[in-house]
Amino acid sequence: MHPDSTPAITKVCTKCGRELPLSKFYPDPRSLSRVLTPCRDCKIEYMRRYQAEHREERNAKERERRGNWTPETRSQKNAQVSLWCAEHRDQVKARQQAYRLANETDGQKQRREQKEERERLGLKLCTKCHHEFPATTEFFHTRSETKCALASWCKTCHSHFNSSRSRENREHYDAVRATRDIVRREWAPNGCMVCGFSDLRALDAHHSDPREKECNVSTIANPDRLAKELRNCVPLCRNHHQILHVMWNNGHREKDSTELIAIMREEHEASSAE
Repeated sequence: MHPDSTPAITKVCTKCGRELPLSKFYPDPRSLSRVLTPCRDCKIEYMRRYQAEHREERNAKERERRGNWTPETRSQKNAQVSLWCAEHRDQVKARQQAYRLANETDGQKQRREQKEERERLGLKLCTKCHHEFPATTEFFHTRSETKCALASWCKTCHSHFNSSRSRENREHYDAVRATRDIVRREWAPNGCMVCGFSDLRALDAHHSDPREKECNVSTIANPDRLAKELRNCVPLCRNHHQILHVMWNNGHREKDSTELIAIMREEHEASSAE
């Protein structure tokens, strides 16, 4: 090999004139030194300046390119973006926070500083009455989905809102409750399948197959949906419903609800005979 063709350990940048190690240059397999002539810092500065000067032109070309995507390509790109955001959640949040800080208005800045001051003092602002309270469960209900794990309204505002809503919609709630009682009475005319207890106030609906359970029966107001959900349930009084779950958790997981109910019925008949 000719001595002049030996790769150099350092290189002079053609932009800033500094002599730097080859690690400070981007690779270029076409060059004899296997790196670009401008250093990394100069290349980055050039690309930033170019992108700022041609931002509108580049954005127009990008919008035109994305406008020509097929529905399949668009779905694929959206899936890739969603996957990347899920894998780099902290990085996405940091970018969003930096963007908000760089583009916030005077009002937003003031509210942010007030919120930071409240957090420093251990206070929380109720968004309903706009009063400040200690950020504890004594004044706010818990909400696991929020950042501070507390509700946005204080307990007093929640109580007033629920009371007023109950008063304003009392007739509606009474009608819904009456309809629910009719549906449940038609579903369980003989009461509990173990002891025959028939008071609807203490009669539970046990799902025979948990895989078919869509939601809790107590949360359904629509009578048609309630009747559909009750088709997958059997009536049990509150005591025997609890006993069934205790039996299932204590070594009877291989048995289904029908077998456990039969065992409880035999035990109840035996205790009644005594």
